[in-house]
Amino acid sequence: GLSKLRARFRRGKGRVNTRSKFKSKVAYEDENNEGNEEEQRPDYVDQDPEVEPSRDSLMDSCFTTELGTRSQIRRLPRQNIHTDTKNEFDVKRDECVARVREIMDACEDSGQKFFDQSFYFDKQENLFPPGTPNDCTVGLPEKCMRMSELFGEDCQVFVEGETDEINDPVDASDIVQGSIGDCFLIGAISGIAAHGLKVSAQWDKEDAGEVPDNAPSVEHEEPIERLLVAYDVKAGVYGVMFFKMGQWEWVIIDDLIPMSPDEEETPLFANCKVGDME
Repeated sequence: GLSKLRARFRRGKGRVNTRSKFKSKVAYEDENNEGNEEEQRPDYVDQDPEVEPSRDSLMDSCFTTELGTRSQIRRLPRQNIHTDTKNEFDVKRDECVARVREIMDACEDSGQKFFDQSFYFDKQENLFPPGTPNDCTVGLPEKCMRMSELFGEDCQVFVEGETDEINDPVDASDIVQGSIGDCFLIGAISGIAAHGLKVSAQWDKEDAGEVPDNAPSVEHEEPIERLLVAYDVKAGVYGVMFFKMGQWEWVIIDDLIPMSPDEEETPLFANCKVGDME
C-alpha cells in the first residue's frame, strides 16, 4: 500500500532522473557559445575610442571645473529607505541649480562652452566597462557635435510636436533608442513621460466635477521637464535629476552628442523622432 510506495521512493526507486535527460542551462549556453566568442565580440570594445574633437582640443577651448558634476551617491540604511522624497528632491534640485549657475556664469565670463572632463566618449571604461558582454550593442562613436551646432544657438530643448495629445511637448513615443542597448532606461523615461498624459486626464476630470473633493490631487503635468532642473544651451550645460537607490541624485553634463557615422547629423545613441528634431 502507501507505506510500500513511500519506502520505494526513499530508496530512490520510482524517481525520474532528469539530470541525465536534460542539460543544465550553463552547459547549454557553453555549448552554443563555443567557437562564437570571437565572432560576436567587436574588436573596438577593448580599446579607447578615437573621437573628434579630441579631449585635448576640448580642454584647450572649453571651460572645465574641478568641482564635482554629480552628487555623492550613498547607500541609505535600511530603516531610512522611506524618506521624505519630495523634500529631498527640493534640496538636491537646489544644489544642482546652484552648481549649474556657477558653470553658466563662468562660461559667460570666459566666452567658452562647458566640457565635462570627468566623462567623455574617448575612454573605454565610459562606453565598454569591465563585464561588457560579447554581444555588445553599443555603437562606436567617431565624432561628437554640440546641440547648438546641430540646431543653432537659439534652439529649444523642448519642442511641442504636431501630434502631441497634451500641451506637454514630451511624449512617451518621442524617444528613439539608437545604437545602444539601454532599453531599460528608455522604457523608464518613456514611462515617466506617459505620466503627463495621465495627469492631464485627471485634471480634465477635476474640471468637469467628476472627482470627489476629498480625492488626492495630482501635480506636475510635465515630469520630464521637471527633472531637467537647470540648463543653458549657449553654455552647453545641463543639470538632470535621477532617483537612484531610494534617493534623489543630480548629474551635470555637457551637450557633446556622439553622431552616427552612417547618417549625417543624426545622433548615434538615443534621440527623438525626426519630426521633433526639425
